[in-house]
Amino acid sequence: MKEIKSFRVGDQLPDDAKFLAVQPAVRAGAGLSFVYEIKIPKKPTAKVKSIENDLFITNVIDYLNTKTGRNYKATSKAAVKMIKARMGEGSSLNDFTNVIDKKTSEWINNPDFNKYLRPSTLFGPNFESYLNQTTQNEIQTDLIDEVDSYFQEDK
Repeated sequence: MKEIKSFRVGDQLPDDAKFLAVQPAVRAGAGLSFVYEIKIPKKPTAKVKSIENDLFITNVIDYLNTKTGRNYKATSKAAVKMIKARMGEGSSLNDFTNVIDKKTSEWINNPDFNKYLRPSTLFGPNFESYLNQTTQNEIQTDLIDEVDSYFQEDK
């Protein structure tokens, strides 16, 4: 879509502005206006949004499959529903990968919990709890930092 718009000398022009004409300014004493045709960026269509959502969901499921060695489908209605629900709450791709990383490191070698490394568990109602969970590595890093800081103060 294009729009015709007037600019005055010194105004910042869009990069894609195409000069059309010079005209007297509407306000008296304002000098000349320069008329340009500029492109108006389109808002994403529903089809574009759908493609972006499909790509997001595929990235999440592919990451889960890579980390767990499984073969979940990005087209599974249940998985799509869970992921879209979390997306609707504002969860980012980084949030999904963090949950997958945290729970995989905790459950992958545990025969009792390994079976729960699936979309319905990871992306269900406990998603935010999993996301905000402190991992053993984070606890150890905090403890090491605390000990280091303690000994640095003595010097």
